[in-house]
Amino acid sequence: MYLKDINHHNKKLKLFLRMKENKTFELPENQKIEIDRRLSRMEKGETKFYTWEQVEQKLKQAL
Repeated sequence: MYLKDINHHNKKLKLFLRMKENKTFELPENQKIEIDRRLSRMEKGETKFYTWEQVEQKLKQAL
């Protein structure tokens, strides 16, 4: 994964967390649990990120 993609993803997560702390909006409990699960996996390095080009390439190989 490209560092630029990771940084972009992290910026989005930080923005989301600030919004969550400010209670600008309220998510259903099941969505909060899912976000916490995904953040935890990301922090542990268990999540892989792909560029759109990589996804397209994998799809072409699968066909």
